[in-house]
Amino acid sequence: MRIASCIVLCLALVACAGLPAFSAVRVHWFPFDETPPDSPGWTMTGEWEYGPPLGLGGLTGNPDPSSSYDPSSPHTGDYVYGYDLSSDGHYETSISEQPLTTTALDCTGFVNVTLRFRRWLGVEKAAWDHASIQVSNNGTDWSLVWENPDYTPPPSGTTDSSWTQVEYDISAVADGQPTVYVRWVMGPTDSIWTWCGWNIDDVEILGDPATEILAWVPYADMSGGGEYEHTFAAIDTYYNRYTVTDSTTTDATTLASELAGMDVFLAPEQEGASTAQLEAAGAEFADVLADFVEAGGTVVVCAESHALQTGFLNSTGLMSALAAEVNAGEIQTVMDASHPIMEGVSATFAGPDATVSYSVGPEATVLLEDPDSDAVVAVRQIGAGAVVLVGFDYFAYGADVARILANAIQYPRATGEILLYDHDDGPDDQHIAQQALDALGYSYTVADQSTFNDELLSQPWGLVIVDAPSNKPSWGDLIDVMGAGGRAIISTWTLTGEADLCAAFGVTSAESLSDVPLIYRWAVSHDLFTTPNSVPNLDTWRHRWGSEADRLSYVSGDVTSVAGFTPAPIAAQAAIVIADGRRILNGFLWDEADPTQ
Repeated sequence: MRIASCIVLCLALVACAGLPAFSAVRVHWFPFDETPPDSPGWTMTGEWEYGPPLGLGGLTGNPDPSSSYDPSSPHTGDYVYGYDLSSDGHYETSISEQPLTTTALDCTGFVNVTLRFRRWLGVEKAAWDHASIQVSNNGTDWSLVWENPDYTPPPSGTTDSSWTQVEYDISAVADGQPTVYVRWVMGPTDSIWTWCGWNIDDVEILGDPATEILAWVPYADMSGGGEYEHTFAAIDTYYNRYTVTDSTTTDATTLASELAGMDVFLAPEQEGASTAQLEAAGAEFADVLADFVEAGGTVVVCAESHALQTGFLNSTGLMSALAAEVNAGEIQTVMDASHPIMEGVSATFAGPDATVSYSVGPEATVLLEDPDSDAVVAVRQIGAGAVVLVGFDYFAYGADVARILANAIQYPRATGEILLYDHDDGPDDQHIAQQALDALGYSYTVADQSTFNDELLSQPWGLVIVDAPSNKPSWGDLIDVMGAGGRAIISTWTLTGEADLCAAFGVTSAESLSDVPLIYRWAVSHDLFTTPNSVPNLDTWRHRWGSEADRLSYVSGDVTSVAGFTPAPIAAQAAIVIADGRRILNGFLWDEADPTQ
């Protein structure tokens, strides 16, 4: 496995890449609100204790008594970890290192990992006494995160007089690691003055969800300066939140095992392959990759060969794509500047050597064209995931070409999992979306008004359903997630007054939608329910439903005939479930007596 790394300049570029990134999430959280501790397995040595702080102090010769006292209350909750909470409140003289050590913390799937907590620390300067934080990914080899400085008086040490939030970067040791240990160390100390020592509360481990890439490389140029190396250098220019595992397999069963837990299947240019080899591999992998994409994965295929040896992507059945020509330096034109994969890309730019263009089928949406109107970049949505064709080999690349690949790696970053915001209870509420999910056997996470936004940003969901809320959540984060390629369904009786949401869905806030019981939205491309840009009326919906039945399935009729459904309050209403492959799209009540209701 390879962990992406960037210098400060690269991090600055990531911030301006345009594609909204998921914020750092809480990987582990220890508020110390319970007894016994809500941190089972942590080990204490010396006079470390877990309990309520009592405001005791270390008064053994300290010239500044005000700095030597423990806190008299936690930052939050009822308990803290502290060094000598219950005796005289100070660390001892002439002690060796005495650590408080966490149990193993799993940081698999996260990068840019940080440690954040509240501290109340009193310790003399490092010339005499020591306090430190250390981290390990095996429990044996420890790296120093922080230690108290060797102050020149005044002051003569670290003298917290209130709870102070601190945060430290532990990514070099913790990124992607399944066993991360943190320890707070008291000591060694000298033979005279002692202060209150460590007190800690509200410990968090934070991290950025990493895009986990499986790079398929059996025929790729892996030499220094070759396409493989340059492919990841291009991604690094704009996106550093990923891990990479290489695969050399041409066997479907092995590939299925290797794809477990992955977000992206990336095929850099396979320049060492023949057309027959590429076609055979595509056919072998067809079912495995289809399942992977349906469940929320992204397949990204770079130019299959600059010699027009082609057939891998086409043979998978994920996208009809046959190489048309190879050129260098021709002007490329962006066809859909609003698409997240084209975010931040110049409207026109010169393609590098070599640029491969393709003839693609109608199921694909062309995002970048060459002068002959052949596709250079195309995307297709399938289930909760996506297939992206990028016609560059990345032996040479510029800013626009690098940004396209970085955007594709992030898009749509869906897990295939479902987040449901369920509406509040009322006299006629049937919780139809929830019942639809249950009836079809889908697992999902339920959020309410207070938890929705935190849940929304906790991971890249495959689908977000907002079911007719009477107390609506904040929409800002949902709009950002949808702008980054996320999927959402809004079932609500009115959007009036929700100006931001109305704008995102192409509706003016002055427009009254209260007469339309349910609003359905999708892009005009082949992908249903992606970034919305239209609000069809119900007649339009019924027409699309009939004309695009090959992509939609439904259950209708008496509600009692659908497993898991409760009777409707109105006899004429029928329960309808719309699904796309393995993905639930919506569930609602339809009033058969009135097609507008």
